[in-house]
Amino acid sequence: MSASEEPDQAAPDPFEAQVEAATNELLTKSAKLEALVPDDYEAWRMQADLFLAALARLETREIAPDESVKLMHVPLRESALRDAAEEALRNCAHFAQNFEERVALIDEANRMRRTTWF
Repeated sequence: MSASEEPDQAAPDPFEAQVEAATNELLTKSAKLEALVPDDYEAWRMQADLFLAALARLETREIAPDESVKLMHVPLRESALRDAAEEALRNCAHFAQNFEERVALIDEANRMRRTTWF
């Protein structure tokens, strides 16, 4: 078969590869965090940071929402990640060293809260 008769093979989509790499990076971090018992500020903060990083990547379309992908048992979906980030930040506040730090963490958690319509 000559070169002109070979079927066209689509070149790999660089955007798809980037999305897959970003998703794999989040999954790797998630697996490491699942091994930790969240019993202090640092463990909760790392969880919050994972969810916040995933949210940021979703918002910039660096990754795509995917119900089958789970970060710490949370689906890769904006609403679920917002809920998880809010919860982790509120748990961080329990370990705050002072009142100002606690208020800052609660404020950050409130910013993560999903918009609801009554």
